[in-house]
This record gives sequence, C-alpha cells and structure tokens, in this order.
Amino acid sequence: MFPTNDLCAQALDDFNHLLSEVQQAQILLDTCVFASTPARPEADSGTEYSGGAGRRILVGNPPPRPPFGCVTYKYYLSYFWANAEVTRNALGIKEGSVGEWVRCHNADLPYTIDLRSSIEYHRNVTANGGYRALVYSGDHDAVVPHLGTQAWIRSLGFPVAHHWRAWHLHGQSAGFTLTYSNNMTFATIKVTLAFLICLDAQAGSNQVPFGCCRVAGTPRRSTSPRGASPCSADGYSTNNSSTPNSHDQVEKE
Repeated sequence: MFPTNDLCAQALDDFNHLLSEVQQAQILLDTCVFASTPARPEADSGTEYSGGAGRRILVGNPPPRPPFGCVTYKYYLSYFWANAEVTRNALGIKEGSVGEWVRCHNADLPYTIDLRSSIEYHRNVTANGGYRALVYSGDHDAVVPHLGTQAWIRSLGFPVAHHWRAWHLHGQSAGFTLTYSNNMTFATIKVTLAFLICLDAQAGSNQVPFGCCRVAGTPRRSTSPRGASPCSADGYSTNNSSTPNSHDQVEKE
C-alpha cells in the first residue's frame, strides 16, 4: 500500500523511522541485526571454516554477527550449523546435490504463488468440516500483530459466542481469549520480559529447566521441583520469605 498524498507519505515515513528502532518480532527485546543473508551465486565456491575435529563448514557470505545477547544470535549460529559437513552427513545429503543453506530467500525460490489467502480453508474446516480451531497470537509481535489476526477472523462472519475473558496459567492471567461460533477460539499469549530473560539464562545451562519464577522482580531459574532454588507450588521461590505481591508475577514454561 502506497500513500496517495504528501501528508500521508510524510506520516508513514515518520512512523517507519520510529518503528526502525524497535525489534518488531518482539517489541520488548533489544533491536538486533536480522542475521540472515541472501543466497550467493552458485559459481561462488565459498569459504571453508574449521569446525574442529577435522570438520568443515562451507559458507559463502556469512550474515552479520549479532551481539551474543541478541535473540537473533541463534539464527547466526544456525547458518554455520546447517552448512557444516557433519550436519549434512547426518541428514544424508549427497555431496554437491544441495548448495549453501540460507535462512531466508529473497523471493528466489522456484515456485509459483497461487494461494493468496487461506481464509476460505479456515471457513471450510470449521463451518463445514466441524473441526475445532484455536488461533493464537503473541501480544508483543508487531510483524504479525494480533489485531491483524482478529481482522481476518472477523472476515469469516462468525458470531461471537463468548466475549473477551482472561485465561489463566498457575493462577495468573496468561492472555485473553474470545470464542466464536463454529468452534473457533482466538487467544492472545502474554510474554513478559522477565520470562524471556529467564529462558535466555536457561539456554546457557546444561541442565533441563523445570520452570521460571520471579521473586521481588528478579527472574530465577528452577531446575527441578526440589532444586537448589526451586519454585513452590504457586511458582514463587521458596528461598524468599516475603509474601509475593501483585508485581511478582509468575511465568511458567
């Protein structure tokens, strides 16, 4: 969609400029480079990196390297993992049959787009097929925001069966839900920054996490129900004697 007048164009430019400073896929996270690169020409032989223990990693044009703490750092690592010789051998890929792997293609995949919308398919499987449908969306995603999801659901024309209400996990609101006729339910999923910090901490641990909890605004990790700093039945750390207040929300996996 393009602006039809100068005033609208200027407003859109201002909006895009402000939005450029936000991590649109998760607005609570730091802004990071995308960590993806377009496909390189097949004639380019690429560059070999040592993967250790005699393993080769063939990469042609590595993506920009994000800071370690960025959410996109794992995308950067996936580029080297997927192009590693040991990975391809494990997947049974015949040498020379597949070129360099990249995360995202810039419209260069060899197929014809002939399905512009899946809305009618949703209508058929719910209204005509009798299937139940749960459509969910995170409430911090600005790339595919929940308002857009709600818009296409409304286009189905299904009457609302149950109006907005909270749904709960371990006694806490985990989002909001709306139920339509024809067995279709829409739900938002609440994600807090503290929970993401806790999950990030778990990613650096070689232990399997049991859950995340917060005490006095500080995220803590629990490796088991009876671990060194476990969460009690209500999700709060048993190592803190203070009574949890409304700000000490619990977020479980």
